[in-house]
Amino acid sequence: MHCSLRALEHTLLVALVITAARSSAQPICDVILRPAFHYTVDGMSVILADSSRSIGIEADALWTFGDGSMASSSPDHEFTQPGSYTVCLTLTALEGPACSSSYCREVVVPGAPCPPSQEPYFEYEQSGTNALSFQFAVGTSVSGNWSWDFGDGVIGADAFPIHTWALPGPHFVTLTDQAGDCVATYGRWVEVDGNGTTCGPGLFVDFSPVPMMNEVVFEPSIITSGHTAMLGIWSFGDGQVDTAFATQHEYQVEGSYQTCFLVGAIDETGEDTCFSLVCHTFGTTSLVGIEDDPALDLTVWPNPVSGTLHFRVPYPGPVLIRLVDLSGRALLTERRIMGSMSSLTMDGVAPGQYLLEVDQGFGRSVTRILVHRSP
Repeated sequence: MHCSLRALEHTLLVALVITAARSSAQPICDVILRPAFHYTVDGMSVILADSSRSIGIEADALWTFGDGSMASSSPDHEFTQPGSYTVCLTLTALEGPACSSSYCREVVVPGAPCPPSQEPYFEYEQSGTNALSFQFAVGTSVSGNWSWDFGDGVIGADAFPIHTWALPGPHFVTLTDQAGDCVATYGRWVEVDGNGTTCGPGLFVDFSPVPMMNEVVFEPSIITSGHTAMLGIWSFGDGQVDTAFATQHEYQVEGSYQTCFLVGAIDETGEDTCFSLVCHTFGTTSLVGIEDDPALDLTVWPNPVSGTLHFRVPYPGPVLIRLVDLSGRALLTERRIMGSMSSLTMDGVAPGQYLLEVDQGFGRSVTRILVHRSP
């Protein structure tokens, strides 16, 4: 597996590895290198599919199969005897200080064909108010002998587990179902938004995406106490990275992207290092190409808004109102009977870009709303 990175970005990323290498909350190499794979077993053969991700660092892959064999590319492997084997995929940085991360799975080779109907699957959603917590559920009728791997060293056996990660970003979650000697797995990336840090209260990092024509401008904010932020790297969710503090990026394909900003820091004594990571997911279709429906003349003010938002529709009567964030999630859905003018309180809405949708049945309008903090 190879990911391209410009020379300057590589130099800064190597420095980030050095500055944050001593963190104990979650090793920095496990954040920027994310090995992962799926597998299926057919008789004595194991078919492996590389699902790895990384934040721009150039790395080599090494597969080990638990039987003394190894390979450097995503392989199909033939075992000579039935049994249980630990298969690992390790990504190692090609340059700079030693930086590697491994993902291992216990693979059971039954030797005989398994029933094709054994296909585990799971669903998930955010749990409660903690952005880093997710509720999972087994989504198919499987044997009942299942296990979870949440990609951070934590495993579980409940049918409906709740898991909380220490840091945001993409996490590869695997559900394994075992029926006798037959084992089947299902894995998928769960993109967790929010803020996480190994610096405690000494470093807080956040950012807001701001659309400008066909590009998105990313404006970060960093709050430090007893720490000095040294450098950062952006991962835009489309395979591209940047090391500028404030940056802009053009997405070539409309869709939903998770953008993350990773910042390394050192405390004022110079004796300890740490890092913070913030991730936000948004849809580019919400940023560009949105046109108001001419069938409904909607007037909105003030915009930008920090308190109460007022809007006017051409005809009194029933309306459907929706306030949608950039990921397409509806923060408010409300039906009301209104006169020519109405209002919404935006005090509890986080600063950022939103869409206000107003539908009167015979016409609909979508208007961008910018919510900002009160001065």
